[in-house]
Amino acid sequence: MNVSMNRILEKMTIELAKAKQEQNEGKVREHFIAMRTLCDLVLEERQEANEVVYPKSFAQPIQQTPPMTMPMGTSLPSTKMDEDDANGGSLLDF
Repeated sequence: MNVSMNRILEKMTIELAKAKQEQNEGKVREHFIAMRTLCDLVLEERQEANEVVYPKSFAQPIQQTPPMTMPMGTSLPSTKMDEDDANGGSLLDF
């Protein structure tokens, strides 16, 4: 959608006038949000117009490395901790 800058400026002027007349802070914030949305609309439209689009032939494939797996039956080495208040070799013993 191509909206003229003048039309957006008119809408922003209307929102600003409403914000100046409003007594409720929450309503004033709503008008500021509306103005920010209008600004974002213009800025995004300009950014999209300036973006360069490359053909698919220039796209580089993303190389993914396979996840690291351990062979079946192997486990990580474990070290047993000997502490004075431990009751045994079970994980549930405190």
